[in-house]
Amino acid sequence: MDMTEVVLTHHNGTQAAEMWPDIYEVYRAAFGRPPHSQAEEDFRNFDDRAHTQFQQNGFDLVAARKDGALTGFSYGHTLPSGSSWWQRFDPPLDPAFAMETGTRTFFVVELAVHPDCQRQGLGKAMLTELLRPRTEERATLASNPHVPDVQRMYERWGWEKVGRVAANTPTAPQPFFDIFLLRSLRSSGA
Repeated sequence: MDMTEVVLTHHNGTQAAEMWPDIYEVYRAAFGRPPHSQAEEDFRNFDDRAHTQFQQNGFDLVAARKDGALTGFSYGHTLPSGSSWWQRFDPPLDPAFAMETGTRTFFVVELAVHPDCQRQGLGKAMLTELLRPRTEERATLASNPHVPDVQRMYERWGWEKVGRVAANTPTAPQPFFDIFLLRSLRSSGA
């Protein structure tokens, strides 16, 4: 895919909800086959999770379109003050590190690229664009520990694995996740 033909655009939660059929289609295509294969129940749970996430403070979605068709998306939101995001680590993290103010950390919730467009730089372009205008000091994301190629990709992009946590909901697609951190959004080029 020629990246010059891809248009990246930002969308708020209301706009993301209006794009839902296209978002869901790309998500199913991206995570419906190995090595990411998810169960049908996980796709139903994505529907519920996403619509809740679209309403979070600081929500932003970057959509990638080629010839008008959605080829990928990435979205996230600001972690709220007092968030328990860092609380499930074993051993526990330093309280100063784990403190959330409602403006400190951007949580990258999803990054999905249609299989026809993978391994062409689209994921990195979307994530870079998603983080570019952010005012938070750092960003975090959760990654499936059973897909090491994806984890190595994040590390190449400057993310650091800070630990592993158990999923905080019974509907999570994995029982535990590896948590990554981009310590400084300003120095990352994002």
